[in-house]
Amino acid sequence: MTSKKKYEYTGTIDKNLLCELCQEPFREPISTPCCNHVFCHQCILEYLSQESTCPAKSCHKSLCTDNLILVPNNFIGIIDALPVKCNFCGSTNLNRGIFDYHINNDCPQVNIKCSASDIKCTWEGKRDQLINHLEICVFHQLRSVLRELIENNQKQSSQIEQLVEQQNTQLKDIQKENQQQCKLLEEQIERFQIQYQNLQREMTMLVEQQHKQLEQIQSEIQSNLRSEYGKQIKEITTSFDQRLTELSTTINKIQKDNVTQCNQTKLANEQCEKLDVEQQRQQVLIEAAHQEILALRGEIQTLKKPKTTTTISSKPPIHRNQKLEQFIDRNKDKTEVDFICENLTDDDMDIVAYYFLQNNTTLTQLYLWNNQIGDKGAQALGEALQKNTTLTQINLSDNGIGDEGAQALGQALQKSITLTQLNLSKNQIGYKGGQALGEALQRNTTLTQLNLHNNQIGDKGTQALGEALQMNITLTELNLHNNQIGDKGAHVLSETLEKNTTLTILFLSNNQIGDKGTQVLGEALQKNTALTELSLWNNKIGDKGAQALGEALQKNIALTQLYLSDNRIGDKGVQALEPHTTRPQPESNWG
Repeated sequence: MTSKKKYEYTGTIDKNLLCELCQEPFREPISTPCCNHVFCHQCILEYLSQESTCPAKSCHKSLCTDNLILVPNNFIGIIDALPVKCNFCGSTNLNRGIFDYHINNDCPQVNIKCSASDIKCTWEGKRDQLINHLEICVFHQLRSVLRELIENNQKQSSQIEQLVEQQNTQLKDIQKENQQQCKLLEEQIERFQIQYQNLQREMTMLVEQQHKQLEQIQSEIQSNLRSEYGKQIKEITTSFDQRLTELSTTINKIQKDNVTQCNQTKLANEQCEKLDVEQQRQQVLIEAAHQEILALRGEIQTLKKPKTTTTISSKPPIHRNQKLEQFIDRNKDKTEVDFICENLTDDDMDIVAYYFLQNNTTLTQLYLWNNQIGDKGAQALGEALQKNTTLTQINLSDNGIGDEGAQALGQALQKSITLTQLNLSKNQIGYKGGQALGEALQRNTTLTQLNLHNNQIGDKGTQALGEALQMNITLTELNLHNNQIGDKGAHVLSETLEKNTTLTILFLSNNQIGDKGTQVLGEALQKNTALTELSLWNNKIGDKGAQALGEALQKNIALTQLYLSDNRIGDKGVQALEPHTTRPQPESNWG
């Protein structure tokens, strides 16, 4: 905001352009929706931080910061046209709306920095002295050298990427060679084991033969030839001992070789396991890149289609609403349009779709909350959205579109290539609507925020949404507050959190999740590395659930905000969660 000391107003100012709170011309004016009083943005925010009613005289209607709306552009134009005088150079032919441009670009008496200040030039002076400085500024003359350095850096980055690719190829070749070597070693070990078993059998047979011979010799000696065969017995015994020694030596050698081969095989297996881990990591990166390529291909195919003028209906709607049609005509070129609290019906939505959305190329934000729009109105809106290429935000909160309306919007969401935010809270959507939206999320690649609070999605609808988020790679915020979700729904969402790497905010407050559901969520949080905010207040969580979350927080380093108030957590649960409240910027509130 420009400081008031930099300029002063000239001429008389209409009292209708003065803020009742600060008695100064409006700065960033903002209006109340019900009584249409206008105040400075900062003034009304400071006032509402202490009060809850409109500050205008003779008006005491209830008011909060969420109800404030922007004033029309023509009103802002009147304020910006107020004449002012520059207190730096004395120029008087200025309007307040262009004063910042005058200061930043034209005023010769404003202090500015050298255009080379980003590369360490410390000169600062009047704008009309800049040209003389640049003629002698050494830093200004270094820009061409820096440009050359940047180009060289880009070339080196390209060379590094090529080297990385070559190393990956070499790594794969090494892995393949190691696998072949492991196979050869295993075959060689198998052969050694067979030889070892054969030698053992041979030694056993030989020992048995020698024992038989000894028994026979001993028998002969004892009966008849004790003295005569003494020498032969000694020679046979010596020969037997020598053969036995040779066999023992051979066996020891085979055992030693077997241990060596086993160690080599173990080392080779460890190396193969490391290569497998690296290959799996590379595969994950490749799969993520593949998904992005598929999404880009879909967008390219959409852009390649020839543009044709399409209409939702060849004939205008039978229903007429003159006030609505006039409003549409006045706002057809705006980027943001507000239909809040206008009591619009399904028939009115046919008018909005036909006269406003079918060929619109400027609208990006559409607000329709707190009307009387049902499933037919949502269907008309869904048909228009399938052809619209500019809308990024839609708010349909507090209507009654139901399951059929949600299904129509789900079909539109599958084809949308621009919509990023969708608010369907308070719309009587059940599990069928949740399933339709889940199917849409499996194909949509643009939506980042989905608000479904205060519906009846239930466990069945939550299952469809959870399964979709295991494939979706764009949604970052999901609000399922007050949706009759129990332990079964929590179980599905836990599987989602184990696989999803993009969801950062998840609201599950005011549901029926108990200890069992919380325990599986805790197990998922031990593996999840993306979620930063989780709301579970007003559920049925007891000490066991709190202990599971405490164990999860010992391993999880991403979660910074955890809401657990209005549950059934006792002293044991509090004790399990207590150590984790010292984490930087946490909000772990168990009430």
